[in-house]
Amino acid sequence: MIRNESTLLSLRPTLSLPDNDNTSTIEKFQNATLRPILKMQNDLLVTLVNDAPHFNQIAHHVSTADEYKSEVITFLKQQTTIKNQIIGLVIAHFTMEEYAMYAPHRNELNKRIVQMAGERVALWK
Repeated sequence: MIRNESTLLSLRPTLSLPDNDNTSTIEKFQNATLRPILKMQNDLLVTLVNDAPHFNQIAHHVSTADEYKSEVITFLKQQTTIKNQIIGLVIAHFTMEEYAMYAPHRNELNKRIVQMAGERVALWK
């Protein structure tokens, strides 16, 4: 099946993020591609993480929002299955051009995906 990339792109929300000449290629990709996809998939992302075994135990031993966010991100980094599901959730919405950008920077972008996903999940406590 051939994917209609314009339809894929039209599904994403438009974000107003600053862009300047000093912004790196990775950061531009993060802002133009990763953030809109994560926002679009927010409800599924939050549900996916909340349904993960042992996730609900995080809230019982933290006292501040910053600690909670840090614990959520650590949890996502340590849980390989959930981490890979989150990364797959994002990659599935790439165009071929975006995937070509992602592939050589996979490690850095995967870290950013997990970090941003953790921040999103922590907001929905």
